Amino acid sequence: MSSNGSRTDICVKIKDWWDKMPLFTFYIFWISSILCILSYSPPYSVHSLYLSYENFADRKWFWTLLTYPYQPSGILITSISLYLYTTTTSESERFLGTSRYIIFFGYYIINIGLLYLGLIYLLKWISSTLFAHFSIFPFFGIWPIIMIELVLKYNKNPQSYIKFLCSPCQIQSQYFPWIFFFWISVFLISRFWEMLLGIIIGHLHLTGYMNWILIPNCLVSKLEITIFRPLVKFSRYAFAECEDVNIQRPRANEIFVPFSGTGNRLGEVRVPENEPPEVAMEKIIEDDEYSFNTA
Repeated sequence: MSSNGSRTDICVKIKDWWDKMPLFTFYIFWISSILCILSYSPPYSVHSLYLSYENFADRKWFWTLLTYPYQPSGILITSISLYLYTTTTSESERFLGTSRYIIFFGYYIINIGLLYLGLIYLLKWISSTLFAHFSIFPFFGIWPIIMIELVLKYNKNPQSYIKFLCSPCQIQSQYFPWIFFFWISVFLISRFWEMLLGIIIGHLHLTGYMNWILIPNCLVSKLEITIFRPLVKFSRYAFAECEDVNIQRPRANEIFVPFSGTGNRLGEVRVPENEPPEVAMEKIIEDDEYSFNTA
């Protein structure tokens, strides 16, 4: 009886996860799954979508700056990455809205890709040995966005304590992305650059210097009746839940500002300027007696 109940709960959770998946997250899930299956087909070349120094600088395949996050590699790694992606980004897309999230996604994959190319180019001038070693690893997959989402999610309440995955040990929320990064890098060392750059960009996002990419609702409304109008017709399209978007910085960085307005301190009696103190005191005593009698 309990096993049937647990199976029912799992099925309900899976159905709920599937039904609540917003449009762009749903699109990433399907396109990555299809490209993963195609990667096992001999006629299909996965290298045409990977971002690498050779593809971008030597072969002039500039489209790889936009296509690298959609091309996964390996069924197991793809399954893990898509599960993490859909569970972390669905909430963000529903909060920001599909139109705003598409711009958010595109802006960050371009910046992360350019940062990766810049680092590889820098290694070329520093050490030919390091350049030859790191340039052979292509840059691809959805891991950078996953790490950005983890940084933003676990820095909402950075000082709170949470469990690390299934471990009984508790850690501060703000350290979860870094511990997760070092832990999973042991098993996915080939995806080291994608995850590291994702964490770095996520922390830059927390500083607030990149808030300008989160466009206001008035512009979102214009985009929804122009460029993104065909997407609005889909049932999975997410309209923004927030009235105005501001990235909250960690609470540890907040500065206490004392109240500087006008008013009376607790227990203080304010005497009118144009009234003699004796008259004012009599009124205060009368008010106190009235309140005492009515009580």
